[in-house]
Amino acid sequence: MLSYGSPRVRKELKSRGIKVSLPTVAKIMRENGIKAITVQKFKPPATTGSNHNETISPNLLDQNFNIKTQNTVFVTGITYIPYVFLFLYLCDFKDLYTKKIVGRAVDTHIKTTLVMRAFENAVNNQKPNKGLIIHADRGSQYASKEFREELSSKGFIQSMSRKGNF
Repeated sequence: MLSYGSPRVRKELKSRGIKVSLPTVAKIMRENGIKAITVQKFKPPATTGSNHNETISPNLLDQNFNIKTQNTVFVTGITYIPYVFLFLYLCDFKDLYTKKIVGRAVDTHIKTTLVMRAFENAVNNQKPNKGLIIHADRGSQYASKEFREELSSKGFIQSMSRKGNF
């Protein structure tokens, strides 16, 4: 009964045939220093920091995920993996035609370097031609100058989803 609050204690007492009011139970618990143990609700880490001043690219896909050829559109995202006492962050790139992951990276942080490593893996694995569309959310990692310049240097085109959507 250590985690019980006064309503639950009263309910338990009532089930045992003991009649007592809720204020009385609360008073007795307070006088004896008995408090319910509360568990904090889990709040997952944010993986998209879209509140930034970086440039937002147009949404070239506009929900059209029916791609006809390989290495024409890669989509990318970041997710977290709870691990012991920390979170690991996974960034992957997926070819929309083959539906296969073509590049990924894992780290304990969610910085642009995570995205850059996953992107480098995808490019090295697939060797796509110029004109490849890279579609992502509006996260600061994807909107960063470093990532945008890397795409541009390879002749790739950036696409970003509208707010609140992939």
